[in-house]
Amino acid sequence: MKSWRAWAIGAALSGLLIACDGGDDPEDAGTDAQVSADAEPPMDADTGDDGGIDPDGGPDDGGVDMDGGPGDAGDMDGAVGDAGPDDAGMTDAGPPGGGAATSAQILAVREAAVGTIMLPIDDAVVTYVKPSFGSEADDEGFFVQAEMAGPALFVQTSLAALTPTPEVGQVVDFRAVSRAEAAGAIEYVDMIDMWNVDSSGHDVRFLAQDVSSIDLVTDVDDYAYELITLTADVVGDFSFAGSNHSGGELTTAGVPTPASELVFRLPDAVREVTSLGVGCTVEIGPTPLWRFAATAQPSAWDIADFTLSSCQAPSTGDLVITELGFSFTGGDAGKELIEIYNPDADHAFSLDGCRIADASGVGDASAVSIGAVFVGPMDHVVIAGPLATSGVAPDAPIGSLALDAMDVVTLACGCSGASCTDTVDTVDYSSAGFTDAMVDATMQLDRLDLEAFDPAMANDDLANWCVTSTASPYGSFTPARYGTPGQINEVCPLTCAAFAPHIVINEIDYDDMGADDKEFVELYNPTTAAIDLSTLAVVFYNGSNSREYRRVPLLGSLAAGGYLVVTTSDTVGITPTDPSYTITGGIQNGSPDGVGILDTTTDTLIDFITYEGSFTGGTMLSDSGGTPYTSIPAPHNLSIGADTDSPDVQSLIRILDGCDTGAPDMDWTATTVVTPGAANSL
Repeated sequence: MKSWRAWAIGAALSGLLIACDGGDDPEDAGTDAQVSADAEPPMDADTGDDGGIDPDGGPDDGGVDMDGGPGDAGDMDGAVGDAGPDDAGMTDAGPPGGGAATSAQILAVREAAVGTIMLPIDDAVVTYVKPSFGSEADDEGFFVQAEMAGPALFVQTSLAALTPTPEVGQVVDFRAVSRAEAAGAIEYVDMIDMWNVDSSGHDVRFLAQDVSSIDLVTDVDDYAYELITLTADVVGDFSFAGSNHSGGELTTAGVPTPASELVFRLPDAVREVTSLGVGCTVEIGPTPLWRFAATAQPSAWDIADFTLSSCQAPSTGDLVITELGFSFTGGDAGKELIEIYNPDADHAFSLDGCRIADASGVGDASAVSIGAVFVGPMDHVVIAGPLATSGVAPDAPIGSLALDAMDVVTLACGCSGASCTDTVDTVDYSSAGFTDAMVDATMQLDRLDLEAFDPAMANDDLANWCVTSTASPYGSFTPARYGTPGQINEVCPLTCAAFAPHIVINEIDYDDMGADDKEFVELYNPTTAAIDLSTLAVVFYNGSNSREYRRVPLLGSLAAGGYLVVTTSDTVGITPTDPSYTITGGIQNGSPDGVGILDTTTDTLIDFITYEGSFTGGTMLSDSGGTPYTSIPAPHNLSIGADTDSPDVQSLIRILDGCDTGAPDMDWTATTVVTPGAANSL
């Protein structure tokens, strides 16, 4: 464990630390000599050439006085004009900033009580400027430090309110007016004055510590807010890590076993535009080490703050071929495309060592070696011709590969020589072809099959593919081309084999990221006549004991094609159909829980769905004494569930209002187009 705290306190008490003059000239580079910065053996001239009887630096220097001694350190020492050939010139004063004296000031601020403190900080180096991604300590501000060993400090302030605006590499002075501490032991200064920039443009990498081999779980107190670099493996799914942020567990040389106290934290807006995922090795920094309570949170606030150095190779079914373009006006050369999709919400993969091939096989010369391309969670890559001819900026060139109207497309990895060890995915349309294929339009896998099934299995059935509609043009061509390369696929034209002959549960939001304040249940009447509701109730079930835990009696009637909405007492922005259609507390979100429509005169469940697992219908008990219901339909056990790691509000819906084929995972899907009291939408 480092010992800067004990060292700094001891040095200050012994009188060896000299604080910088608060009235330092703004034009000064912050390099005036002082005991803490000058005459350190690693940076200063050795005694064989300097500090002896030879004149040092001419009449403006200290003459025969020892360099760095009591008579040295005049205005010219360490400046451009200082020192002859035997002196250290520009490097004589050491790195920018106030060194140990400034570290002592930062430590005093860090250890001050919360509230007004009025403590100066002189000659600190700005190591990072953080934009705003939330509130309180996650608001914008800057970090300062003076020595590699720390300590460091976060100043939360309006950047635009300071002149000059804080920038990385500045040497600055200010007074810390007050100190704050947010939940999770996040220390910061929340008010400053006497802001002054001494100099700017310094390279701050001299302050960065490579902590790859450090046990940050144990030593988080010693490294908090300090500038670090880190090589780490992402081993845990990304989940909520503060407002607008998410984090995934890491392992490093210093923390080889996954621990919840070591998390790579970054804004959702940054993570969503990268290929970062579980299974990747990342180079983080230089950025300050953030923390929350005992959790060390190496962080990136910008896409430039980290680099993916590698990701795991995909195995069979990990990646899916989801779109093909193979027939174009005027010939296909340079126009063809193949889209590959990663359906995993957490893991990322590398296509280095992978090939894409047609029916000629992965050992044929026409097979495309993809190269070092990363496919992030729920992301696409496109293998295509040049942008000018394909209309797509390809992630990898398609080369001489030429697809036919009846062909086989294979993605294989672990390739060497004429063979590959893993066939990741194959689409075989060599026998029948696509029945609705059109020139200048791609074929794509139905988006609903991507979301509701195992996509690697779904794309084997050509019935799950359809031609892209004219609603999705791409590029700028005449005639127009239609497709969604690199984007979410279309929903193929919908049909329903059977609509329910009774009122149904049509949409439900039972869980969201953070506060569950958007929860509701929607009912729908798919019949051609009004339905009497006076004997019906919406009932909620607890999967842990199969008992009803809430009941909402219904009133009046529901017109043909009508919708009814039940909300919770915590729901905001959604109005129930009747004020009485409100349950106290939230909708349970265990694995599983459920909701049904009950005929109270016969204790018969008319409709019943579960989410995140399945119920055994015969074990379900009413709330009145734990007696079984008289009749229970086959539960619609949904394998899908809400993505509570997504900041988007999300609901589960019947894909077509009222459609009930008896195959829940075909009838239902998740959507971010939430429509309580209105027609469902994707």
